[in-house]
Amino acid sequence: MQNNYNNQQWGNNPYPQYPPPAAPYQPVRNPGSIDLLLAIKYGFRAVFEKPLVWIGGCALALLLAILSVVIITVSIATTASSNQAILFGIFVICVIAIAVTLLLPSVFFVLALFQIDQVPVTSQNFKERGNYWASVAACFLTSILTGLLGLPSSAASYAAEYTVLPESVTLILSLFSPISYTATLVISAMLIFAGFFPIDTNNRGVDAIKASWQVSVKAFWSVIGLCVLLYVINIAAALMCGIGLIITLPASVLAVAHAYRQGTNGNFAPY
Repeated sequence: MQNNYNNQQWGNNPYPQYPPPAAPYQPVRNPGSIDLLLAIKYGFRAVFEKPLVWIGGCALALLLAILSVVIITVSIATTASSNQAILFGIFVICVIAIAVTLLLPSVFFVLALFQIDQVPVTSQNFKERGNYWASVAACFLTSILTGLLGLPSSAASYAAEYTVLPESVTLILSLFSPISYTATLVISAMLIFAGFFPIDTNNRGVDAIKASWQVSVKAFWSVIGLCVLLYVINIAAALMCGIGLIITLPASVLAVAHAYRQGTNGNFAPY
């Protein structure tokens, strides 16, 4: 007796025909808006898609940063040496350590964009995204700007702790602190994409800062919310003896990269 069920469901083949495996995801496109929860969700999920790259890479980066600090500290302590060869060697080591430390964020930015764009990590693809020093310059300029904005709050804290000032001056400084903190948060949020533009669009440092500002203005509250949430997540991770940072730091980079793709109307993962 013929199996009508199989014939109806699967044709002449008595066994079910399973579809081929699906692609990791089909990228979608956003009209310039930013879904911050989608970006953060993607960031954490993407970390565990490639744990060796992100968790291992972050642990290595933190180790290199600590090593750089140790090398520079030891170098300063040994500058009293009169041996010119030793002094030159110390200088070269310090320059290399500083250069590697400055370049690491840009390398992570590229890796994040590679993963979102589903681009294989090859030396050729790294060369095509070769505007790394412009990315470093954009990050450096952003750090200087936010640092200057944070000076009033730092001065107020120092004055309250170590000096005795008239009550009126203390009051004025105390009013400057929340303004300074708020300005620092807003500006750092508005420039959060500055490091991505040079390696993605070949913009120079200053142009990258302008481009980041233009993108962030369109999704102001989403960008502010993204920065606040990532700040809270990383603070919580740091309180866990710092171990959680090897997960939350790369997740933050991937989340910002995802938000960057959303804000610039690019393709991104829909989950």
